[in-house]
Amino acid sequence: MARVLSFPRITRDPLRCPGIGRDSETPKILVVYLNRAATDDEMRFLHEVLQRAAPSAPKDD
Repeated sequence: MARVLSFPRITRDPLRCPGIGRDSETPKILVVYLNRAATDDEMRFLHEVLQRAAPSAPKDD
């Protein structure tokens, strides 16, 4: 009978965003502070969320 290999599951802390800010040299750049490095999937998710939310942001009159 074949042996089944099992690999340890990687557990990560839940992703949290304790703050955001602006890049001091380029005002168009938004800096997002996270509690840990985001995975590629999390980065794609956050990008999609921002793309959907940006048009609803308050407008300066």
